[in-house]
Amino acid sequence: MIWLRFYRLDTHLYSAVQLKLYRAAMHARTDPGEAGREAVSVIDAVAVERRIKRVTLTARRVLGAMRGRARSLLAARELQALTVGV
Repeated sequence: MIWLRFYRLDTHLYSAVQLKLYRAAMHARTDPGEAGREAVSVIDAVAVERRIKRVTLTARRVLGAMRGRARSLLAARELQALTVGV
């Protein structure tokens, strides 16, 4: 059982969060409002001290997938505020 020391219990959390964010990014061009709201709810569900850079960078991909005026939507602005400084 020596391999257990290399397994982090929070790995599953981060993988699940990233998958949800990638799903939101895929829908950001067709439904930017819903994608932004989904990304914000995913990020909000992760405690601030557990928001590692890998997760916040993935959240910024949702913003990157949004086109033009969609970035001015409330959810997009909230997501940008949650990921600022990344």
